[in-house]
Amino acid sequence: MQGEAQQLKNAVYRQRRIRLLNEHSAKSSQNRRDRFEFLLREMKSDLDMLKDRLKEELNELGIDESKARQMLSDYYLPDSEDIVESYGEKRKADDDDYEKSSRLKSDMEEGTSIAH
Repeated sequence: MQGEAQQLKNAVYRQRRIRLLNEHSAKSSQNRRDRFEFLLREMKSDLDMLKDRLKEELNELGIDESKARQMLSDYYLPDSEDIVESYGEKRKADDDDYEKSSRLKSDMEEGTSIAH
């Protein structure tokens, strides 16, 4: 009889402990969510403000939306010849003027000749 009572007390204790841990986890998750939502609202308002400022600056420069779109597409879309060169097959390392570290080969060769 006492053993059964002790087992029930232990079960109640475990349930209470699990409930407290779950409540703590829920509160910390809610706090994280609230912080995230606040940062998201801040970022959205900053983005909207930057868009408005950009629109004002473009108007001051006399650039309308279609002209701005054309300028962006000209900047980001390379000519068809450039596409073949930049997105073509991989070149051999010997054909490249740069080593893997993005330093010019001539700089690398000079560095090795100075070191020897």
